[in-house]
Amino acid sequence: MDYDVLDAFPDRDNKMKVFRPASQGKRFGNFIIDQICIYVLAFVAFFVLEFLNPEAYYGFMVDESFSKTLLDSLLSAILSVLFYSLMEYVTKGKTVGKLMTNTRAIRMDNEQLTFNDALMRSLSRIVPFEPFSFLGSSLRGWHDTWTDTQVIEDDGFVTY
Repeated sequence: MDYDVLDAFPDRDNKMKVFRPASQGKRFGNFIIDQICIYVLAFVAFFVLEFLNPEAYYGFMVDESFSKTLLDSLLSAILSVLFYSLMEYVTKGKTVGKLMTNTRAIRMDNEQLTFNDALMRSLSRIVPFEPFSFLGSSLRGWHDTWTDTQVIEDDGFVTY
């Protein structure tokens, strides 16, 4: 069989595993699905805030100032970083999108993601225009390159 090989690593039985990078289509699907999850989480969070303190929430929603926009952007970035970091760490390289597309993030040395790896990937995602880093021919975005990680087909390896 022909594989678009990312790299080959020996497994515990000293057999070689060849990993295939996830396609740009699957990566885009992961992004869309995960963004929907983040929006749902934000909606739930604001709903809970409104329930706990309606006056404060109403004042926040009516305020059209620059500080509200800045606070809104900051809260959005924090929620995104928390979502990606916790999901990728707890599920060993998966997010909701990656679960649905059967892909996984791994380190380039074939080790599982540490919390620091997941956190650094998440922080890298909030860089402006980072989603556009996939528009070229590379299957690795900036958040992959900067953290020495890769998203692979979860069943996309062959042992020989």
